[in-house]
Amino acid sequence: MIGTSAEAGVVMHGTRVIYPAEQNFVTVRLANQDKAPHLVQTWVDDGKGAPAEDAAGAPFVVMPPLFRIAAEGQQSVRVMFSPNAELPTDRESLYWFNFLQIPPDDRAEQKEGTARIAISFLNQVKLLYRPPGIKGAVGDLPDHLEFRLNRVGKGWQITAKNPTGFYATFQDSARIRSGAEALPIDFGGEVTLAPFSSITWRVASEKTTIASPTIEFSLIDDSSNLRSVRRPVETLR
Repeated sequence: MIGTSAEAGVVMHGTRVIYPAEQNFVTVRLANQDKAPHLVQTWVDDGKGAPAEDAAGAPFVVMPPLFRIAAEGQQSVRVMFSPNAELPTDRESLYWFNFLQIPPDDRAEQKEGTARIAISFLNQVKLLYRPPGIKGAVGDLPDHLEFRLNRVGKGWQITAKNPTGFYATFQDSARIRSGAEALPIDFGGEVTLAPFSSITWRVASEKTTIASPTIEFSLIDDSSNLRSVRRPVETLR
């Protein structure tokens, strides 16, 4: 049985992997928080979480792909890009680093006649392949995001546009500021806005006008920290 859980014993340092294209490899560090050893399988795929099927199509190799991590121990793995692969040079490419935690085999300690259920925990973390040809700096990404507020029926929608070659990852909510009023926007979870793309959200308001709006939100940066941002909003009638 495979599940995903915050209680899984093996964890990764950080919440994303950044792969600068000019590097031969990047190092990912894993730690076992349990007082028992675990077997861990690692691979990179397009997000489906099936190592046998998806890893063959991803231009990355993880070494070692399978290892035993000691109780309360640590393990470093190397992620290497295939030199023969071709990815866009003007934008980041998104893949997923996977590590599957396989629990220890405790059948020797199992009492006769009792059932045993082994649960393997799968963790998936964004891997961003970053070529050097992207225009601008990733630190300036928030300053380039564009927002437009549009009246739709009796409500409002806001469209976020990302004109850069970097992925923008929003925390699970934002709000529109209009004077002293705050209008919530619920993303329903973490949202990733791809390079040169846009996304539209509903604004929880039936007001006929929203004067001088700005939007407040948080982006997750390369170091997995939250960066608070306020941007102007263009209003369309």
